[in-house]
Amino acid sequence: FMFQLSKEEFGNLKSQIVTSSWGGLRRAHPYAFTEQGVAMLSSVLRSKRAVQVNIEIMRAFVHLRALLASNAGASVTGCDPGGPSPYTPALDAAGIGVLWSHDAGHVSTLPRPARLAVTKALTAVAPDHAELRAARELGIPVEPWQQVVADTAVGRRLVAVAGTHGKSTSAGWLVHVLAAGGMDPSAFVGALLPAAITGGVAATARIGRGEAFIVEADEYAGNFDAYRPSVAILTSAEWDHPDVFEDRAAVLAAFEAWLRGAAPGPHGEPPVLVANVGDVGVAEIVDRLGEWRGTLVAVALVDVAPQRIGGFARGI
Repeated sequence: FMFQLSKEEFGNLKSQIVTSSWGGLRRAHPYAFTEQGVAMLSSVLRSKRAVQVNIEIMRAFVHLRALLASNAGASVTGCDPGGPSPYTPALDAAGIGVLWSHDAGHVSTLPRPARLAVTKALTAVAPDHAELRAARELGIPVEPWQQVVADTAVGRRLVAVAGTHGKSTSAGWLVHVLAAGGMDPSAFVGALLPAAITGGVAATARIGRGEAFIVEADEYAGNFDAYRPSVAILTSAEWDHPDVFEDRAAVLAAFEAWLRGAAPGPHGEPPVLVANVGDVGVAEIVDRLGEWRGTLVAVALVDVAPQRIGGFARGI
């Protein structure tokens, strides 16, 4: 959620705001929030501006959902009062129109949508939103956007990258490796993939014809519940999102329950878990899965002295 600026980053920051008086006497470099940190903070503060920040962060994922659904053959429309962003050129390239305001008419006007996919941020902070209310009155199902992504992946080998840290980076690397290896994966990643990987414009989604469909699976508020992967990758497990999880035990329980819902592969093979057991939380979750009917691939990403590596190898 938060990281400390390096000397170079701090220098650039002071240069960009054309002042150094506020930071000239600091004994240590300041800290900065990550996007997830801002989202969590806004959930706690619940002020009008904080809520708006949270919604803006979710815009990237809503645009991604539209891109994947359109490629799967669905007729997709969307709305976003935030206006164009770095994520919208991919929608423009795919011919998906986006309206830059919210209106109940988007739901009630014929032809009406078969389903309304939204962010959990909207249902949590604005349950009486006009479009949500219109959908309820008309009996139109309201669902998290992750369900649309999961539906798009039906019949494919769903590879889900989860963990407290490193989801976007690990998922992006995996997409790059599989694409370079000629496996032509589809993907949803919580960060922009460069055009060299997507094959078009920079986007948070990649459309491929191969068997693998890679998703970034976020544990926050059960966002990953829609995904039943045949391959799960767990990078780390720590107490995070205190606005949702009461303590560390709640976080580990959420990961464990999700992994127990993993599905067989497209050819009926048992699910696979690639677990970074060098992380204490992941190792504890693996211990709980002793009777789990799947294949465990244990790895350890550790930062230790070379003479200690043998101990981790023996542990694996």
